[in-house]
Amino acid sequence: MLIFIVELLIEFLIPLAGELVIDLLFHLGWRRQRWAREAEYTILTAIMYFGIGLFVGWISISIFPRSFARSETLPGISLIIAPVLAGLVMAAIGSIRERQGKLVIRLESFSYGFVLALGTALVRFFFTE
Repeated sequence: MLIFIVELLIEFLIPLAGELVIDLLFHLGWRRQRWAREAEYTILTAIMYFGIGLFVGWISISIFPRSFARSETLPGISLIIAPVLAGLVMAAIGSIRERQGKLVIRLESFSYGFVLALGTALVRFFFTE
């Protein structure tokens, strides 16, 4: 059971690492993009983050071709836990940045963090061994 929890944690860290890299890229150079910070393009932004999540998933498969968390009793548990945890972490990052008076982008919210991590988790669920 402990091994399964550690494997599930690793499955959570993969989409989170992708989100943190994307977040860093936005803050370093893409922050001028209106869709990254304004509510005007909600659906387009969600689709874009889902697509980035799919891309991160494909990259992660080339690095880690095996699934870390495969459960016989709970298949697909990583599709729920990893995106929820990643969304919570991104919401916490957004909250911290907001308290510091810094620019907060959409990815730093639960919903967009969840969508990106869900894209990554779906690719890893369907295309890993």
